[in-house]
Amino acid sequence: MKCKSSVGAGIGIAVVPETAKNLRPRGVRFLQILDEPEPVHVALGWQRGKDTPAIRSFRQVALLVVQQMQTSRTRSLPE
Repeated sequence: MKCKSSVGAGIGIAVVPETAKNLRPRGVRFLQILDEPEPVHVALGWQRGKDTPAIRSFRQVALLVVQQMQTSRTRSLPE
């Protein structure tokens, strides 16, 4: 993990997943970001005319993940 060594050397900062704490790097302090992140817009793209079974499966899974994320986000909004 290159960013870990830069941070540990005092020459960088990094935004990392919470699981990075499990690496227990020396000289690195982790702070939880409490602000609600801005939404990230993602697009899928593939070569025209190359709609393979693998692409169709990936697209289907990606759409299901987006639907689940939207559902869980709606449930967590304050009333």
